[in-house]
Amino acid sequence: MKKIFFLALLALLVVPTLSRAATYTPEEVRACSLSYDASYFNCVINKGGQKFGAAYMNTNGQEQTKYDVVKFAFFYSLDSKQFAYFVINNDKEYIVLNGKEQPKYDSVDGFSIVFSPDSKQFVYVASNKDGKQYLVRNGKAQLMKYDIATTVFSPNSKRFAYRASNDGNHFIVLDGKALTKYRYIYDFVFSPDSKQYAYNVRTINNQWFMVINGKEQKARYEGIDNFAFSPNSKQFVYEAEKNKQQFMVLNNKELTKYDDVGEITFSPDSKKFAYIARKGEKSFVVLNGKELASYDSVFNLIFSDDSKQFAYSATRGDSSFIVLNNKELKSFDGIGMMRFSPDSKKYFYPGKIGDSYYLVMNDGSERKTFDFSDVGFTPDSKQIAIVNLVDGQLKRIVINLK
Repeated sequence: MKKIFFLALLALLVVPTLSRAATYTPEEVRACSLSYDASYFNCVINKGGQKFGAAYMNTNGQEQTKYDVVKFAFFYSLDSKQFAYFVINNDKEYIVLNGKEQPKYDSVDGFSIVFSPDSKQFVYVASNKDGKQYLVRNGKAQLMKYDIATTVFSPNSKRFAYRASNDGNHFIVLDGKALTKYRYIYDFVFSPDSKQYAYNVRTINNQWFMVINGKEQKARYEGIDNFAFSPNSKQFVYEAEKNKQQFMVLNNKELTKYDDVGEITFSPDSKKFAYIARKGEKSFVVLNGKELASYDSVFNLIFSDDSKQFAYSATRGDSSFIVLNNKELKSFDGIGMMRFSPDSKKYFYPGKIGDSYYLVMNDGSERKTFDFSDVGFTPDSKQIAIVNLVDGQLKRIVINLK
């Protein structure tokens, strides 16, 4: 299904702290990543034609082992105590977990790499040229008898599922039990309370339908894309397509049909539901069934944690800006995603003017950054950490908030 939401003109990327002796140009900083608690960060550097990973704990990091390729994907445990990344070296692929190289394989499925929500388990899928595939869980490799992908933990970390294929058919393995086989299965989700699950199916005749808690839903469509449970696990919604029109199906009810729809978003209290729709050349947010203002493009929908504030990024002509609670904020040449503090009282967002990048705070102040800067609130909402290039060095700068 065609995605309605557009890539943000400015991505919030996460950047690490390098040793004081190491200096870099902005072009050498390829991708960076801040931990969930904003206490440390990591970065991939491309210097002298070779890419190497650099893991930095707090502000005292050191350059790590050089590899042929460090994939631009970082994985943190939710407690921020563990960190993993994916490398390729001498035609072998493997994971570096907490600074330690894991066993080498001919191939590692980057989409399968995941920490459990309780941060106690780490899983990925790997294979060798002899056709043998392994599910690697907490360092132990289990030889699989069929192809697997799309590993998923339940939010309470007690359940585990993955998509498998055998003899041309797909099926879900849930808590070690293989479920019904279908021609094609695409995505799988657990409900936030971990009690329910859902996945989308496509038949050989190109009919799509949902399977929820093991039961096939009756409705058939020409396409089904993103789907989600509400935070309280009582509602379920998915994007569907029929007769060249797209629409949301909320609790088995088809909503208004548009040229395109996307980006499902519930408020944390589950009382508000928003998504993006398009009519002709104009896009807009649909919030609890009401169409909001139209723009050339709309993306990055987000509610504050207390569910009282709602924001998104939008463009009109050459201008890009944040719309906060239906009010357009300052225009930039490019705009990123609004981030609310955990206590919902503060926010920031990135903006770009010409070749310069800025971090805009809720008090209206602006701080100059660079392309691959990353920013995060501390869990207590009292500080933000900014990773920035200062005299060629990547540094984590902490700002106290009022």
